[in-house]
Amino acid sequence: MKLLRTLVGHEGKIYGIAFSPDGKKIASGSEDKTIKIWDADSGKNIATLKRHMRPVLSVAFNPDGKKIASGSDDKTIKIWDTDSGKNIATFEWHKGFVYSVAFSPDGKKFASGSDDETIKIWDVDSDSVRNNATFKGHERTVYSIAFSPDSKKIVSCSKDKNIRIWDADSGKNIATLEGHKDYVYSVASSPDGRKIASGSGDNTIRVWDAKNGNFLHVLEGHTDRIYSCVFSPDGWLLASKSKDHTLRLWRTDTWQTVAILDESNVGINYCPMKMAFHPSKPILAAQGEEDRIINLWELDYKILLGKGSISDSVPYTTARIALVGDSGVGKTGLGWRMSHGSFKEHSSTHGQQFWVIDELGKKRPDGTECEAVLWDLAGQQDYRLVHALFLEDVDLALVLFDPGNREKPLSGVEYWLKQLKSKQRELLQTILIGARIDRGQPTMTQDELEEFCDFYNISGGYLATSAKEGEGIDTLMERLKAMIPWEDMPATITTRTFKRVKEFVLNMKEDSSRKSVLVSPQELRSQLEKTDNDWEFTDVEMMTAVKHLENHGYVTICTGPNGEQSILLFPDVLVNLASSFVLEARGNPLGLGVLDEKKLLAGDYKIPDLKEIKRGEQEILLDTAIALFLKL
Repeated sequence: MKLLRTLVGHEGKIYGIAFSPDGKKIASGSEDKTIKIWDADSGKNIATLKRHMRPVLSVAFNPDGKKIASGSDDKTIKIWDTDSGKNIATFEWHKGFVYSVAFSPDGKKFASGSDDETIKIWDVDSDSVRNNATFKGHERTVYSIAFSPDSKKIVSCSKDKNIRIWDADSGKNIATLEGHKDYVYSVASSPDGRKIASGSGDNTIRVWDAKNGNFLHVLEGHTDRIYSCVFSPDGWLLASKSKDHTLRLWRTDTWQTVAILDESNVGINYCPMKMAFHPSKPILAAQGEEDRIINLWELDYKILLGKGSISDSVPYTTARIALVGDSGVGKTGLGWRMSHGSFKEHSSTHGQQFWVIDELGKKRPDGTECEAVLWDLAGQQDYRLVHALFLEDVDLALVLFDPGNREKPLSGVEYWLKQLKSKQRELLQTILIGARIDRGQPTMTQDELEEFCDFYNISGGYLATSAKEGEGIDTLMERLKAMIPWEDMPATITTRTFKRVKEFVLNMKEDSSRKSVLVSPQELRSQLEKTDNDWEFTDVEMMTAVKHLENHGYVTICTGPNGEQSILLFPDVLVNLASSFVLEARGNPLGLGVLDEKKLLAGDYKIPDLKEIKRGEQEILLDTAIALFLKL
């Protein structure tokens, strides 16, 4: 990335940048309430447009380059003549800040997004722009909007954490894309119209299929909020800009990072920024130095896209397999057998455990490392409330029952099938497992069980197993290998640092000699440094990696009474504790089903899950468990 020139002149932060369709001019909107027009070749400020009363948050050229639209904090949209700088029209139909404006590629429509939670569509002709429709659906601020290349669709993102795809003519909400864990600040449509990229406050970029809304990839690397993402006109690169003071370039065939620009001198905005690519040259315009200037970067495609390019990225994907069923049907025994290849007697537990099943993993042709994780969820009536919360991200479920139960052989099966269906957009893949068949003969015939599977759409059918004798285990593993759709699963593109932190933390979880369930960030850093004296990483990188692990369910980040963070290596401890709260509340002498918070924090309740945990750790866990219930 070579710095061509710098555009200096704004007296405030720059929020919006746009190239004219012919690439000869650049427009920028600023906190100083002005729009500046620049000559792209010389960097000279051609004109300064002044009519807005508040910061200008977004600018856009129309397809012929003769008009500029601007959206502002003053809740107005203004249309300007590019050559004369004259304010042609002002629209005041939004009731909130206008964060984004965009013209359709065919020039017939104009769209605006606002913190009044709406998108307004305007019809454009040679003489006027008139309000045509208002799209409603987002529940918070609309931060960014973009037209599809064919002008038929609009994609938008919001503070409500969702992306929506709209029919530009009818206003119909075609699809709602869910998955981000925080505000979504930026969306971009690829030049071929096939993909959508979104940048979020959860520090990730997600890539979606624009046709059906399917989630394709998640890009990890930034360590703070991502305020802007934009495709290059040829579609080969995606640029992203973050509050972590870096600008990243990702190649779109592998989604690996190929360049990282350190912008430690760039300021922090209170709202999303917009970068822009030149329409025909390999030039990127982005904010620089306290966000008050514009840097024009020339990109060397030969190096960035060459075979010898160096990437810090590692692709992986995870399949989550849940073991569900009533208490005492042998879930933990089966899970242990699948993960360790041997039998171990287990008592009934109301917690949750997980194991990585190496036998089910693989490496895809595209280099993606595939990892299967088996989750054991307790089935007692009192704990169902808590464990049902963990079914949203399950890819495949093993529904267990006791085939030797003569009174209610399928007890609990219908409950869990219902829970699985309610947590998914459509019923995910399932296998009905008759466990512990070494204890007695089934009370239902094979035909009856197959009929049950057909009725409830259990895609993997019925299989009898015995963890103790090993019966049916090989068949189960082969069936799982065939059912896990590895080739269709979204890949996470992460950094090598994130991957190393992940592997180290997972190894810590396997250390049976460890007495503490919590580890402080300082302790984790100290232990990581001992593994490699030459390894350089920041605290922010380390905790971002831990946060991604939390999103995958491997750990939980707890916040103590004084605000200090701790990493819970065993999330099931917190789930066990929450489940114990339910039991203790059921025993309330007044029958109210509640707990006294002061007594709980003081340790006055006799909760068995805290017996083996240090007093200092108890306080942190209690505080975190209470916060968990308050979220429900």
